[in-house]
Amino acid sequence: IRWKKCDIKSVALLPNVLSYQSALEVGFSEFVFIRDGFFTECSHSNIFFVAADTIYTHPESDYILSGITRKNVIRIAQNTGIKVIEEPMHESRTKEITEIFITNTSWEITPVVRLGKSLIGDGKPGPLTRILREKFRAEICMMRGNKGKNI
Repeated sequence: IRWKKCDIKSVALLPNVLSYQSALEVGFSEFVFIRDGFFTECSHSNIFFVAADTIYTHPESDYILSGITRKNVIRIAQNTGIKVIEEPMHESRTKEITEIFITNTSWEITPVVRLGKSLIGDGKPGPLTRILREKFRAEICMMRGNKGKNI
């Protein structure tokens, strides 16, 4: 139900709101959009997949609303030496996925341990997700002048 210019943030986010509400009603905290078999984005988050120690995320295009947190996570991952490939992940590759995380301004980097009925990895946040969360938080603390203190 998402329209074809997803990169434009406008009042036309009603499909996102309705999809998010549908997810909440059945016990999930986010809704993942799939277009032509490819994961694109979530109702209010960008989505990242880890397979073979490489992070995959849908490239910026008309099919996603790219976020500033997404851009910073990609930068931090690359600066850390983690390989990032911006290409769509097909739903047929879910068996290869060892980690999933989502990003948005409110939740920052949030691990996903279940996709529908499927457990991801061992059901706990994966190592790349944990590394990125730690580096992201450290960067925010330094920018705020907290020098690594909890906020």
